[in-house]
Order: sequence, then C-alpha cells, then structure tokens
Amino acid sequence: MTAPIGQTLQETLTDVRIKRNKDFINEIAPTPSLPNNSNAPRASSGIIAPPGTDFLFVPQNQSDASAAAQKTPLPQNQKSSAQGQNNNNAQKTKKIQFNFKSASLSVVIDFIAKLYGLVPVTSSIGNQQVSISTPGEVSPETAYAIFTSVINNMNYAVVRTDRYLQVVPKSNAQQYPIKILYGDEPAMLPDNDEMIMMIVPCKNMAAAEMQKYIVPIISSGLGTANVTADPSSNLLIVTDVATNLKRIIKMVKLLDVAGRQKFSSMVTSVYYISYMNAKDMAECLNNAFKIQSTVTVRDGVVENNQIIIQPFLDGNAILVTAVPSLQKVVGDTIRSLDKRKKQVLLEVKLIEANRARNFDLSSDLTIHSGSSNIQAGPSRSITEASNLLTDSTKTPELSYIFLSDRVNFAVQALLEKTNGKLLSQPRLLTADNQKASLIIGQQEPILKSTTTVATTANGNVVSDYSYLNLGITLTITPHINPDNDVTLNMDLKISNILSRVTVGDQSVPELSNRQIQTTAAVKHNHTLVIGGIISQDHTDTQKTLPGLGDIPLIGWMFGQHTEEHVQTELIILISPYVIEEIASADSLTKTQTDKISLKEKDFEHFDDAFNDVDGEMKFGDQLDYFLDPQAKKNKKKKDVPAVNDTDEKQAVREEEKEEFHTDEYPDNDDKLMELE
Repeated sequence: MTAPIGQTLQETLTDVRIKRNKDFINEIAPTPSLPNNSNAPRASSGIIAPPGTDFLFVPQNQSDASAAAQKTPLPQNQKSSAQGQNNNNAQKTKKIQFNFKSASLSVVIDFIAKLYGLVPVTSSIGNQQVSISTPGEVSPETAYAIFTSVINNMNYAVVRTDRYLQVVPKSNAQQYPIKILYGDEPAMLPDNDEMIMMIVPCKNMAAAEMQKYIVPIISSGLGTANVTADPSSNLLIVTDVATNLKRIIKMVKLLDVAGRQKFSSMVTSVYYISYMNAKDMAECLNNAFKIQSTVTVRDGVVENNQIIIQPFLDGNAILVTAVPSLQKVVGDTIRSLDKRKKQVLLEVKLIEANRARNFDLSSDLTIHSGSSNIQAGPSRSITEASNLLTDSTKTPELSYIFLSDRVNFAVQALLEKTNGKLLSQPRLLTADNQKASLIIGQQEPILKSTTTVATTANGNVVSDYSYLNLGITLTITPHINPDNDVTLNMDLKISNILSRVTVGDQSVPELSNRQIQTTAAVKHNHTLVIGGIISQDHTDTQKTLPGLGDIPLIGWMFGQHTEEHVQTELIILISPYVIEEIASADSLTKTQTDKISLKEKDFEHFDDAFNDVDGEMKFGDQLDYFLDPQAKKNKKKKDVPAVNDTDEKQAVREEEKEEFHTDEYPDNDDKLMELE
C-alpha cells in the first residue's frame, strides 16, 4: 500500500522545484538529486512522478490540455505497469449491467475491484446495503462512474491506488492516498465522483482571498479543512469529488483574471454637504452600504466592493473611498438625501379664559347725625359710596346711589362677566423634524433648610435655597409631509404661584402646574385649537345684620348676598405656516412684520395733532426750536419787526411769504427764514 497522503504530498512538493515567470505560468522541473536513469514515469511537460505516487500534471496550453485529457486517470487508461494488467481485465469486459437489489455494499465493492483486478478494502463500511440497477449494459468507465456516485451519496469516498480499491468515510478521505492533480483545467478531471486532491495555482488573486469563495461550495460531508491556501506559493489545495472539483476550477478561472487591479482600484472622493449634518449623513450611508470586502464579477473582471465612509466635521463633508462604480451610487444617494428642508413658522397663542358670573345684591345705609355716623349693612364710608360712579376703576354695570343731608342710601346690584387674558403669543421658526423650545418665566427661590452656626453667642443662621422654574415651557417638533400637512408633537407646561401658605414659621408657595402632551395634525395656514376646563368654582356668600336681616321683604336692605361662578380654561391656538422656498419665506416675513409695524399712512395727520394753541408752531418746529440753537436765532429774528421798513416794503415781504409757504412746497420754510 502506498504511503499516507500527507507524506506523499510532502514528498511530492519536495521533489519538485516551481519556477514562475512574469506571465505567472508554472514550470515544474526535476530536482538534481533524481538520477537520470530512474525508471519513474515522466510526464511530457516535465513533472517527475516518483514511484508509488499518483501525481498527474496537465499542461497549461489548450493543445497540451487536449492531449492530457486523453491521459486523465480514467480507470482503463492508467499507464503504470501494475495498472496495465488491471486495465486489460476491464477491457476484456466490453459491457456491464448492474442488477443489485438490497445487496451488501461489500459485495458491490468486490465486483468493481475484481473488474479492474484490484484488492477490495471494506473494513470501515459496516453492514451497509445498496441497490443498483441499470436498464441495459454500460461501459466499464460508466459503471465505475455509477459506482463512485452511489458511494458519494452514501457519504463515503472511493480511494483507488495501484493495487487497492478502498471505500472510506468522506470526512476522513484526506488521511488516505487519494489522487493528487495539479492545474487549473477542468478537462483534466475524470467524469466520476472519485475523491481527488486538486492543487490549483492562483495567478492574479491571493489564494487566501480565493479560499473564502470556495469553502461555501464544497460538497456536503466535507469540512472546511478540505480547502487550504499556501500564501508562500499562492496555491489553493482543494479535496473533493471530481465532478464538484470541475465546478470549483471553473469558478477559480472566473475570479482569477488579469486586469482586476485596473478596474477595481479604489479612489477617494469628497462630497460637501449643504443642508444635512455630515455626521448624520455618514451614519446613514454606513447603514445603507454595509459591504465588507465583497467581490463582483462583471464582464470577466472582478471588482472589490469594499467601501469606506468617513465624516469631515470641520468642513461638513463626507469622504468616500470605493471603486468608481460605487462612487457613482454613493454620490447619487448623497444628492438625493441632501435637500433643503421645509421650514414651518408656528404661531402659538396661550389664552387663559375665566368665565366668571358674579351676582352682588347689597345695601349701604349711612345716617349722619351731628358728629356721629350710624352705618347699616357692610362697612362702607360715605365718601366711598358716593364715589362709586365717579371712580373709573369701580364703575359697575348697574348701580343705584341715593344721597340726602342726613341719609346716604345706596343700593348696588352688580352683574359682571369676565372673559380672559392672553398669557403668551410666541412665534417659533424651525425646520422639518427639528425640535423647537421656548421658555418664558422666572426662577422662584424656595427655602430648603436653615442651619445655625454657633460662631457667636446668638449664632448665625445660614439658609439654603433651591430655585424653581416657573412660567411657560413649550416644546414642539413638527413633521411635514409632501402635502404640507404638519404633525405636531407638543409638550406644554405652565406653572405659577397661586398663593403662599405658612408652614410652621416659614412661608411656602402654593404652586399651580398645568401640562399638555399631545400629537395632532393640522394643515398649512390653518389653526388648531386645544383646550379644556381646568377648574370650576362656585361660591355663595350672605352677610346680614342680626335681627334686621331677617325681616320679611326688607331684610335684604340690611345685608349682602354674593354668588360667584368661575370656570378657568386653558386654550391653545396653533397656526403653522409651511415655508418651502426663499420667496415664500420673504412673503411670510413681510406679513408678520406688517402685523407689528406702524404704516406710513398712519402718520399722515401726525403734525396736525401736535399744533400749539394758536396754530402757529407745529410739534416738529418746537423740537427744532429747543434742540437747534440756529433755529432759536431764526425765531428771534422772526419775532422782532424791522425798524426802518416802510409799509410798501412790508407788503412785499408778506407776498414773498405767501409765495414760498404753500402746500406744494412745504420745505421752503427754511428759505423763508433766510428771507426774513
């Protein structure tokens, strides 16, 4: 029996010297240590096959490959002297017909071994059974191919040497002396499922890189150890059945092609980002192009699809390193994402509506006699009662006052209705999907603790305060769809101090908190109203004089009845205005400016409102008079009459005044002063 395959391969690689020329064509020359008169068979292309080693060589060019194909290790064409007699036995049997039904596998192996004059080895197959049947007679090589295919499907491997035909588990096939072939031509392999070790040279692509693409297509039952790479000689060593090795070699030939470096050279491009953030863009692209050292075969050329994307924050740019074909894809993606975002102006009104209805019916009876005053009803002075109608801050909707020398009688019935107040009216401008925040308020100090430091007899008190944020806090995140519908994620909080209560010896504020968290959709240039009743209070108060207030019909004159209904409601009005282009932004800015600016036409009669009593000097002239010293001198000259003027000259001067001071030339006042 021949030596184990590990030793045979090592001896074989030791006995040959591999030279490579500039075209990556392998030349295998005999070692000088081998004698010239050796009886070892020589291949036509210069490889030495030591005795006992099944190592065949297939030439690189196509014509030699055709000749070598005729010498492939088919069962009937072995050239060793030991195989010659075996092949003669197979040639004597022209046709074979299989008709095994549930036969022992060892019986089938014995049949094939005897067909080729080999010794069967079946110690590792157990009591396996098999059925093989052919519709007619087949040639010996076809019978051998059928036999190896059946053995392969049973997860076994056929190992054939010069003397033995052995069937072993497929996973252990490398430990046995299987055939070893060298080359990259599929034609050198037999058309059967015999286990073969193939040494494939890689000319342009690294063998370790090629190994990653071969492992997934190895036959089932074989581990990844059946594909190894030798980086020093850039060889790929694959162990598999012959039919699958043909497929592997075809794939290697497609991947290992010249010109790969020319087309797969990676370049670096810089893309400047106009509207987005470079860091966010890089993260988005890295998630979209998750490619790590993949290979694409395109028109016989292999391209490396690795891509590296890095953000350049200082310049808000993206650096992309990839092959040109991927650069175009990345560039198109960046241009599609880097668009001007829509903006939205949010006009918010926060209204606190107090729907209060008060009813107050009372009487004030004041009797003035001599130096003493007698009052009936709620305490109120005569002066206060008489001033109810004259004080603008106390004028009721309905009031009755009766006055006399001795008796001031007042009857007051007040029905009052209060609407509400505008808490805030902010305007927020933000981009699509960007959060906008507004805080209006103050920080209220809250006493947390006091500490007495005994540095003196009385001690010093140190107070510790914390600050509480009070006021209005508004946070809105808008989402704008292509139809300009705006979805608002809103968070509103309003807090203030209602009153102060005394806890122990400390004054503690009583706080009011109102908060709304909601998501709502509203169209462009529409208004969304959000609100609800926050509180509802009802107060009924009666005050009367003992005894007098209980008199029927007139008891109300000696008391006061107050009834109050209060509903407090927080109302939020939100109006979004979507801004798509600069022109729409300018138009909206002008609209908002007009709302808060005074127009020129509002000042058309401004001067008339500031004329003095005589109508001679206007407000603007008064400012010039008091601020401009020259204007004062001109005024004095105007007021002092000419000493030596005659009546005729005075008349001419009056006509000149009329000529220059007209409505069409109001700016001639300065020249009028010069004439004077």
